[in-house]
Amino acid sequence: MDFDGIEEGRPDDSGGLHFYYNREERLARAPEIVREYYAGRGPRPVRGFFRVLVATRGNRFLLFAVVVFMAAVWMFTFLSGRNAASIAGTSAELSAFSYEDCVYASVRLAGGSAVPAAVPVSVQFTAIEASGQPCASAEALDFYEGGELFLRTKITD
Repeated sequence: MDFDGIEEGRPDDSGGLHFYYNREERLARAPEIVREYYAGRGPRPVRGFFRVLVATRGNRFLLFAVVVFMAAVWMFTFLSGRNAASIAGTSAELSAFSYEDCVYASVRLAGGSAVPAAVPVSVQFTAIEASGQPCASAEALDFYEGGELFLRTKITD
């Protein structure tokens, strides 16, 4: 391609290009929605927390998904009481987690009525393999005097 006939620039003293802008002319040729927007008659934003949540189809779907997810979590929480029990009027809750090569287990006793004397509490923690056989165990001893008591242990995984 030959670029010899193309003017690449003009000297500063030659007047150069001049840009003319007329807002009314531009708006006269603009689409109707643009003219309404500039006149202040365009779409108004939705106000209110709940109205925003149900304003569009996508927002309604997301709200429905959040409600279903919350209901599933609440149902799971109420139905999965495997780690909690009541022993002699005192609630007992078991929790355990694995970190690196150890399993940390904890039993929490709380909410019982006041006991007249310290009651000895012995908890036997037993780790069970995937095959169903016990692989390790540990025992925690303490005295429960009412209120809240934590019995904890660490078992090598």
